Amino acid sequence: MACSCRSLTRTTAREVFLDKQRILSPTAKGGKSRYVPILPELAQALRTHLGDRAAGSLFDTVHHMCYSPRRIPPIIKETAAEATITTRVYPHLLKHSVATALLARGMLLEQLQKFLGHSKLETTQL
Repeated sequence: MACSCRSLTRTTAREVFLDKQRILSPTAKGGKSRYVPILPELAQALRTHLGDRAAGSLFDTVHHMCYSPRRIPPIIKETAAEATITTRVYPHLLKHSVATALLARGMLLEQLQKFLGHSKLETTQL
């Protein structure tokens, strides 16, 4: 979830490393590439989603094209509504929710800084 909408929509099946439970984000914040860890449950769901496919976009539209970054917020909003979540939900909020959960589960602040792609520790501390 630490991926931005732009990088997630362009992620390909080749950038998903299910055995290592991580995704390569080649166009992460600041144009830097980095690996983003994923939970075992997500790795399993992606394994099912990808099947035998080893190429192409991670998520395709019905027209077999990658989603545009502008399409992600409405998808998140629709999914939240289906889950009867009444508060406003958007990609950046999800990123911060994941960061808060990781910190609460004991992730070191320096690791969280790297995970979020922050160059300054002060930004992560906010």
